[in-house]
Amino acid sequence: SLIQVHSKSMQETLFAVTSDVEAISMGVLNTSVLLISDTSLILIMTIGLFVVDPMIAISTLFVFIIVAFALYKLLQVRAEELGKYQASITIESSEKILEVLNSYREIVVRNRRSYYAREIGALRMRLANVAAERAFMPNISKYVIEVVVVLGCLGIAGLQFSISTASHAVAVLSVFLAASTRIAPAIVRLQQGVISIKSSLSAAKPTFDLIDELKGVE
Repeated sequence: SLIQVHSKSMQETLFAVTSDVEAISMGVLNTSVLLISDTSLILIMTIGLFVVDPMIAISTLFVFIIVAFALYKLLQVRAEELGKYQASITIESSEKILEVLNSYREIVVRNRRSYYAREIGALRMRLANVAAERAFMPNISKYVIEVVVVLGCLGIAGLQFSISTASHAVAVLSVFLAASTRIAPAIVRLQQGVISIKSSLSAAKPTFDLIDELKGVE
């Protein structure tokens, strides 16, 4: 087991037992619990909408599911790539900083400080870009779902006012608006939660690899 631990760099092992464990606990376990609550909320709101108008309820749920699934397919691959990339850059950056701290005298004597400053700066900039992209990804889903809600309102209004009385049309539209303003954010969180789990699992690969390597070792 000692040979297996020493086969990795100190920063790889440190990352696997600290940041990666946090990714598993917060990015996977915590998000899974939130997914259960959002799924329950969607079901309850859909049942309420179904009582008022079954066709509108089925259509609403169908449209939101299709949009959320399409966004998931588009974003999940990039989320997994970003998770792996962030983990590798974090390890590389930590290794470079530790290298500077462990050999600072030699670096000063050989006048290599500016070289290491540029290297570390470039790594930290790449890490910041990855973090920024991961932070922006949920906004894509948010704005797309909001556009779908607006288009849904226009479509339902046009349909209901053409086939039923004004009072019934207003009632259905009001219920749709009330339900969709709760369903839409829940679906966004649901879709982003699944992407977050995928991304966290990719980022946590060093920890899972370490667990596999040390199976059976006390």
